[in-house]
Amino acid sequence: MCSSDLVATYCKPKSLEMIHDYDFWLNLSPQPMIMDRHPAISDLIYGESLRGMSYISEKESLAWAKDHLIIYCRPDLDKIQETFDERPQMRGVKENLLRLLTFYETYMEVVNHVLYDHNNLDEVKHAVREYLQSSN
Repeated sequence: MCSSDLVATYCKPKSLEMIHDYDFWLNLSPQPMIMDRHPAISDLIYGESLRGMSYISEKESLAWAKDHLIIYCRPDLDKIQETFDERPQMRGVKENLLRLLTFYETYMEVVNHVLYDHNNLDEVKHAVREYLQSSN
């Protein structure tokens, strides 16, 4: 079930209120957050690319992201295309893949993130440890 009362990373936000609700629950954590997705990021990118609009502004999305470490899961383009048929896709993702990836790459240039491509788990662990140590 996906509702504004439930915090779930797999939900596609249906309103700005859902994004704010998600962020509210995350901000209750006394520790810095490390995550691989957040509706403030995904709605900005997928919403703009697939619906032509997002519930959240880029400024608001970036303001949220500045306080957290994002693990950017990004396999090579060939690997992404190779595995498309192995899992369900949102309508328009396959046709707009390069646009989505470009938007993600541009976004990640300005936020605190670590790249995870399924081959560098030790680097990711190290980056997470450093982030946690610097946050205390």
